[in-house]
Amino acid sequence: MYFKMNEIEVKVESTLPDVEPQARYTIKISKNATVEDLLKHMYNESHVPVKRDWHTVTQEKYLLKKGNMVYGSAQHWTGEGGDDKKSCKCNTFFFLAILSFLIGAAGITAICLVRFQRLESITDYAIVFDAGSTHTSMFVYEWNGAKNKGTAVARQIGEKCDAKGRGISSFESNPSEAGDSIMDCLKEAETLIPIDKYSNTPVYLGATADMRLIQLRNPDAAEAILESVRDTFSVSKFKVINPKTSVRIISSADEGIFSWVTSNYLANVFNVEKPWVKGPVTRFQDSSIGAIDLGGASAQITFVPEKGTVIPKGYSHKVKLYGEDYDVYTHSFLCYGAGEMLNTILAELIKAARSSARVIEHVCLPKGYTVTESTSKIFASPCVSGFMRDRNVTFKGVGDQKRCTALLSDTLFNKTLCPYSQCSMNGGYRPPITGPFFVPLSKAENKRNGMDFYSWAQYVSLLLRNNFNFTEDHWNLIDFVSEVSGSEVGWTLGFILNESYSYEVHKNSPKISTLSFSLLMVLFVTFIAASIGMTWIAYEINLFGGFTYMKMSS
Repeated sequence: MYFKMNEIEVKVESTLPDVEPQARYTIKISKNATVEDLLKHMYNESHVPVKRDWHTVTQEKYLLKKGNMVYGSAQHWTGEGGDDKKSCKCNTFFFLAILSFLIGAAGITAICLVRFQRLESITDYAIVFDAGSTHTSMFVYEWNGAKNKGTAVARQIGEKCDAKGRGISSFESNPSEAGDSIMDCLKEAETLIPIDKYSNTPVYLGATADMRLIQLRNPDAAEAILESVRDTFSVSKFKVINPKTSVRIISSADEGIFSWVTSNYLANVFNVEKPWVKGPVTRFQDSSIGAIDLGGASAQITFVPEKGTVIPKGYSHKVKLYGEDYDVYTHSFLCYGAGEMLNTILAELIKAARSSARVIEHVCLPKGYTVTESTSKIFASPCVSGFMRDRNVTFKGVGDQKRCTALLSDTLFNKTLCPYSQCSMNGGYRPPITGPFFVPLSKAENKRNGMDFYSWAQYVSLLLRNNFNFTEDHWNLIDFVSEVSGSEVGWTLGFILNESYSYEVHKNSPKISTLSFSLLMVLFVTFIAASIGMTWIAYEINLFGGFTYMKMSS
């Protein structure tokens, strides 16, 4: 090295192995420069790419002027340990990198476990009373509160409960007792529904055709009966959403549509997954199923007509279920239920007989059977015209099917008036029959006595064949059913499915909101990224630092 003023002239000679570049350089550099400055200057002058194993760089910035250099002397610098390979030395950045990584990894794991943990479903419940012509029955339904495209996936739980008496319509003369008749069923509902769900469980009563008849002949009594039920509901443990709509006489169109909804839901036409059904669920192959509801005071027919069918106003109704829209034809025939049909036939036989007759032949009753009825009871129905002095009349069965068919056709099924392209009885519009049908049968109908059943069977056969125009092919597609998958086939289940559109969606929310989860994820990913950066810094320090230079003898 040679000194000149404040500069040092340094001649650098490579001592690298023969396979590496060999050269000599003369470098002028400040005497205040460090060995590191000298090496950097050398690489810059020689235009040789740096290889880290060619040199060591001082961490303490060893100054050239501190080497007690003499003019023309030769100096050698090397790292401590000579040619030994450098060992890995841990430093603060290394420990910080480990800590940062552990925080990030643990944080991401924790928030993912909390965010994506399986949430328990919330179960909702509802109670529906079917106030029919011969009895009032209660049904309890449950479903997952999350629903499916806005509609509940419900099922009946427990057995139906039959209220006291012959139904609320039997309380026409003492309306205030109607509410008391359903108390036992409400107590039974309490055993089926969890206590904490009572206050959020809606309760309904829908009255059908027999109450429609009472409303026609005695509207004050009909309203008093309903008010009695509302009073009972108001003191129960369950929720009354709206007294007027929760307890009401449902329209004949609604009854038909709700029955149609029930039939198609239970047959899985809507193709919804039912969690309680184990194994594969067979989907009904037809696009929809028709429903024929034969009640005590009315008969309804409901189905989806073929595409392109133009349906007159008042006969078509739109139904939305599970995100799909359906155009449904429905029509109700008041006074064409089984009970009113029997009354009408009895009245016709009385009017055709002598006014004083006490025994009258009945061609629709089995031979040998007899039944006695009072004329006041028969002619009290709004479905029966005329008036007779009160007396008891005994009807004696003849069992003449041909004459019975003629009597039913002439008395019940007037098809002479038809303002449309095609009609059923009494001028009611009916599009061509299409698809299979469910005909719900209650247990009460299954238990009819021999006299009633004989007339009822004749009536149903005539109704389906001659008035609804079911052919032999269609007849094979009719299923008389009482229950499907544990649920009774009636209007109540369809009512709840339709009503569920107005219910709030109830489901457990994740314990961490989406926003919080996103922010925490960014934070913990930042910790992971920081750990990578600190690992690189630790590596650089370990590779280039930790050496002190010492002067060796020349």
